[in-house]
Amino acid sequence: MPPMDKWLRVITKFQTKLITPPHKSEEVRQYLKVRFWESLMKSEGIAIYNVDDSTFIKPPQPINASEHAQGQVKLPDVKGKAIEVYRLAKTQDQVNVISTIEGMINERSKVNAVVIADRDRGKLAAVGLCRSPNRA
Repeated sequence: MPPMDKWLRVITKFQTKLITPPHKSEEVRQYLKVRFWESLMKSEGIAIYNVDDSTFIKPPQPINASEHAQGQVKLPDVKGKAIEVYRLAKTQDQVNVISTIEGMINERSKVNAVVIADRDRGKLAAVGLCRSPNRA
């Protein structure tokens, strides 16, 4: 990747394809790149390293894990291999998704489900646990 100041000025192939007459490449505004860069700089848990200068543009910062803790997870009353799957869940939301999908699977052999939740709630992990071969 080129240096940041140059990258913000470069017109990508995608942007070039979007230019229509009578507009010129000089008129292209780099809003997406600027917003992307600003979001990287503001976000926690992201480090940005300049390989050319061997320096950190944004140094790594420790994340306080206790701020992100979900509390104790209450497991449902299940037996056999299914309890092993529930023990892998990190949040109560994941346990709830697994339990709901498990109930649907017990009723039918094939299940289509859409899991909707806020970001970082573990939707994909919960669905992956439901597909686990250890599921009873």
